[in-house]
Amino acid sequence: MEDEIVDKLKKLSINDNNYIEKILNEIIEKVIFVNCEIILSKYQSKKWRNNCEWYVNGKHNECEKYQRCWIENITGIKCEKSNNIRINRRTNELKTKKKFKNDVNGFDYTEDFDGVQKNNKILYYFNLKMIVGNGGAQTRTLREVNLFIEVQLEYLLDSKRKDLIFFNILDGDQSAKNIEKYNYLINFSKYKDVKKFVFVGDLYSFNLNYENILNN
Repeated sequence: MEDEIVDKLKKLSINDNNYIEKILNEIIEKVIFVNCEIILSKYQSKKWRNNCEWYVNGKHNECEKYQRCWIENITGIKCEKSNNIRINRRTNELKTKKKFKNDVNGFDYTEDFDGVQKNNKILYYFNLKMIVGNGGAQTRTLREVNLFIEVQLEYLLDSKRKDLIFFNILDGDQSAKNIEKYNYLINFSKYKDVKKFVFVGDLYSFNLNYENILNN
């Protein structure tokens, strides 16, 4: 990478400010990846994601793999796939449900959790999202995430379980722009006794707060 940077800098002229800014942005993005830093989701733009070496074309679950890898690094625990664990929002059941699309009550089930860990006797269920760029698809995903979090809270109210934590890892600039909407939901007074079992935030905040979550 150093040789590439040197070659580009040799081409610069004092008055070529636009070119300088372009090269600096490229250097910043590459340094972020090479150093394997976790950055705030508000800086995770579509351009940033597309320029990451781990991102191919979005058809290979690259974002989920990126998040799963970091979760394992932070927790020191293998993050397994959940094998179709979902919540039925009508019956408040947390169960494995693979074939649900053809069931008459199929739409009562949430999407499945992307990952699961066990830390001593506590289960962690992970919902992983990286939402970048503006558009209708992104807005629909943001709303579906809100509904998913609400179902998690309702499940905890109904089941009264204290042996699990739901982690919603929401990366991407659009997640950052809408994080207050999710905070508004979990801070409803009816959820005051269970909200500590639902984490909503990006990888950056997950990394900062993981130890505190364990101690609560």
